[in-house]
Amino acid sequence: MRVNAFVDDRDSSAGGVENICGVVVTVLPQHLAEVQKNLSRWPGVEVVAAEHSKLVLTVEDTAAQSAERTLARLGDGEHVQAVSLIYHHFDSNLEKEVTP
Repeated sequence: MRVNAFVDDRDSSAGGVENICGVVVTVLPQHLAEVQKNLSRWPGVEVVAAEHSKLVLTVEDTAAQSAERTLARLGDGEHVQAVSLIYHHFDSNLEKEVTP
């Protein structure tokens, strides 16, 4: 899946915005450890689990790059066969406090 067409130039990493994605990345099984090590170095990416040919990641906005841009780059990685977005949380109302 190519996400690039859906990503615009808005910087969702601006203050008051929470953007968290849960992602499953399918890789060639013989390269699982290599891809896991590589992705764990990416800002905003945390490898939560790895088994057989699947990596489970959380992807968050960073000051330098939005989660959407990171997702777009995941599919271009060497040995990556598929990227599936399985969860997305976006909240732009973090600064508003609810008062009774």
